[in-house]
Amino acid sequence: MQLPDYYVQPYLETGELVEVLTPYRGDQEGIWALYPQNRMLTSKIRTLIDYLSEALNREPHDQ
Repeated sequence: MQLPDYYVQPYLETGELVEVLTPYRGDQEGIWALYPQNRMLTSKIRTLIDYLSEALNREPHDQ
């Protein structure tokens, strides 16, 4: 299966999981936040989207 690194990184680091078929790894896929274009975002939702965008774009050692 293919899972995001942040799901499996701790298990890869401890050796509980081992990555196989590395040459066949697909392109990285982003995470999307979708909302109706004709609706204003509440400040709470905008803050959450901004936070997730920043947190998920950090290098793993920065977290």
